[in-house]
Amino acid sequence: MASNKAPAERAELHNQRGRRDKGAANKVKGAIKDTAGKVTGDEKMQAEGKMDKAKGAAHNAVAMRRTLRATRRHNPIRDEEAVPPGRPFC
Repeated sequence: MASNKAPAERAELHNQRGRRDKGAANKVKGAIKDTAGKVTGDEKMQAEGKMDKAKGAAHNAVAMRRTLRATRRHNPIRDEEAVPPGRPFC
């Protein structure tokens, strides 16, 4: 099934999918380290786990923002399309 998206948009979205995957991996790795640090009493490992979770969340946030920006850039919404005819703006 062919995609209706422009090649540039598909490439951008593909790149962001990789970033989201990387973010999810970091969040899982961080959760494991955090839990292992709690169980063993290793504060350094627990701190590393919290940092990895934060790093994963940051990757996800950046990917979501870039995906939104790429989608808007390739599919701009004109003001007249944003509000159906006969409907108030607010």
